[in-house]
Amino acid sequence: MTTPEPGSFAEYLHSQAVENRDRTVEGWITRARFAQESRELGELLPAWSTGELLAVAVINDDTALFEELDYTREQALERIRFDIGATPEVAEEIIRDIRAQL
Repeated sequence: MTTPEPGSFAEYLHSQAVENRDRTVEGWITRARFAQESRELGELLPAWSTGELLAVAVINDDTALFEELDYTREQALERIRFDIGATPEVAEEIIRDIRAQL
């Protein structure tokens, strides 16, 4: 991940993503748990945003959801890492931490 140019809008967006990371991750954890329960009960997932569904798919390693969304795991991780202002390596570490909480 390249460092946004100081004073740029990209830098502002990145700083906001990092600042809100904990809140975003908490939302992902809640949705991942809900998705696990829904899958166990054979229920459909709610109409969440694509980013939320991708986060759930990555966290739960849900290959069926990846297929439904027409994303690979790598594409999904690349998409959601910007929501938390993370490099691919940091995003993987966060996903591992989330899985440990489930």
